[in-house]
Amino acid sequence: MPLIHKRRPFLPQLPPNIPVELRRFLVAVAQKLEELVVDPDPPAQVTNVTATKNNLGILLEWDEALKAHRYRVYRNVTTTFAATTTSSGASIIGELAGRRNTSFIDTADQLNTNQTRYYWISAVSESNQEGPISGMVSSTNFASSSAGAAAGVDAVASGSQSAAYGQSATASGLNSVSVGYLSIASGSYTVSIGQAAEATAESGTAVGMGAQADALDSISIGRVANIQHATSIGLGRAATSTATNQFVVGGSGAAISTIYVGNGVTNASPQALTFNVTGGTGTNIAGANFTLAGGISTGNASGGSLLFQTSSSGASGTGSNSLATRLTINATGNCLVAMGTSTGTAPIGGVANINVTAVGNVGVGEDDLISYTLPANALSSDGKAVRVRAWGTAANNANAKTVKLYFGATAILTTSLTVSVADSWWVEGLVIRTGSSTQDTVARLEETGSNTMDMEVSTAAITDTATIVIKLTGEATSNNDIVNEGLLVEMLN
Repeated sequence: MPLIHKRRPFLPQLPPNIPVELRRFLVAVAQKLEELVVDPDPPAQVTNVTATKNNLGILLEWDEALKAHRYRVYRNVTTTFAATTTSSGASIIGELAGRRNTSFIDTADQLNTNQTRYYWISAVSESNQEGPISGMVSSTNFASSSAGAAAGVDAVASGSQSAAYGQSATASGLNSVSVGYLSIASGSYTVSIGQAAEATAESGTAVGMGAQADALDSISIGRVANIQHATSIGLGRAATSTATNQFVVGGSGAAISTIYVGNGVTNASPQALTFNVTGGTGTNIAGANFTLAGGISTGNASGGSLLFQTSSSGASGTGSNSLATRLTINATGNCLVAMGTSTGTAPIGGVANINVTAVGNVGVGEDDLISYTLPANALSSDGKAVRVRAWGTAANNANAKTVKLYFGATAILTTSLTVSVADSWWVEGLVIRTGSSTQDTVARLEETGSNTMDMEVSTAAITDTATIVIKLTGEATSNNDIVNEGLLVEMLN
């Protein structure tokens, strides 16, 4: 069992009968004398030493040591503590007064790029006795001649030419900027601004609390905006991308319902606006398409329509006039135009095909003359209709001549032309969808040479999910007994 050294008191036991004031004086003197006496017991060894790099230098921390009055901090560029014939020993770089003063930042020599430093800590008693040297710790200083700048508790700017501002802000990417509590700019050329904002991929930009820009060239602006796809942009709270090259405005719970572009919502001199897509350059380079799309639907629901609105003139004054829808393109492909200033609308038709290359029959039998193939699903809803017009001539001879107008496999008009007359004729047919595979039809023929007319009203049962051939045929005897001069196909709605 080791011997325990007990200090001998400076003064003997004081008599009990001395005055109180004298007793207090003698006790105080004894205490002061004891402070000047060498303590035979040195301080305890410093333990749990850690070294952590940050943008201010290398932070050293340790536990309090028993009997410590102050601490000494040693540093070397090698693992050697004591000097030898071949290496230098560690040198004291700081002394910290107070037993509880247990942290030290080594800020010296910060321009030595990636210099690894080795540290030791010792406790020193009030009587200047040094305790055992602690175990060695080390850390590499990441500061360099191109080091960044940081401000804030635990802020770190480790990337070359980076900047970090705010508590625990981190800028580790090349030329990165991080501003705000817990903000991160880890990709090269990234910018992260706002609490917990994060830009991790090259050239990403995140602005707003919790905003994330984690893909190449992504931009995320707004609270908890989340852009995870390359070259996509999110603007507004919770804006979230789903694919590359997107521009997303608004997000769940923070919808953007109206956008004004120009010089404000209203202005005394409203600015005109032109939307352009990229044009071609070079030889024979076409310009890019411009697509407007309503919102997509799911299941058996319809997608969003395109609505075009303007405001009519009102009474003289400063009051704002109301917008009204003038043109609608709905999910079924119908184009509806306003009927004047009423609330009613009317569908807009369009020419699907016109062919004016004349074709005559060949000899005996039924010959296809001019035809047009209607695309699948052109009649995608009930009420949609197609109008067909054909015209031509007939030879002045006694040969029998028959003209037929077909909608798919169904002949909606079969009529004979007048013989032995130089004739011009006109055929018109109308097909209206009534069901998924049913149609009402009406067709007629007029002859100018004989001044006659024929009409047929019927039905058809053609499925429009496949293409439908619309054609005129001629059946005669000799070549060019019947000549089809043209065919016109119109979509009525």
